[in-house]
Amino acid sequence: MISTISASEVSELSHLGRWFHYKTHPEQGEFNADVFSGAWEKMINDGNGWVMARQISGIMAEAIGCYIYPDIHTGAKTGMIGFWFVSDIGRTGLASGMLFKSVMDKLTADRVLFVHIGVNLGDSEFQKVVGFVTKIGFGPTEMHYVKKLEQW
Repeated sequence: MISTISASEVSELSHLGRWFHYKTHPEQGEFNADVFSGAWEKMINDGNGWVMARQISGIMAEAIGCYIYPDIHTGAKTGMIGFWFVSDIGRTGLASGMLFKSVMDKLTADRVLFVHIGVNLGDSEFQKVVGFVTKIGFGPTEMHYVKKLEQW
């Protein structure tokens, strides 16, 4: 089942976020559920973001969070996919694509002009995600690199 998550329900995604962060970004420190929930609750309450999720048998399997902002160069209404958490039970091919389609439908309804997907990990799923988003019309714009600055 796909649904939109309210601000008061965002904290329920913390376990999925913590698990996903541990599997994909352990070098970036511990997942902070309070920071995650607080940021998304604020964006939702301010009307600048929303979260959609897919459940399987009542278990949160996948969630996508999107925030809306004016592009800093053009002012165009832009959507950024800020996270796309997928659990092991959520990796079900076509069903994952259905949540993404629901997100794209909502962005279209919200009259968003451009969409950025800033969450493709450099892991074993990388090529699958690249293939999927390229097939539906997305093109690469930039790549992000991360370094923990303990001492420069």
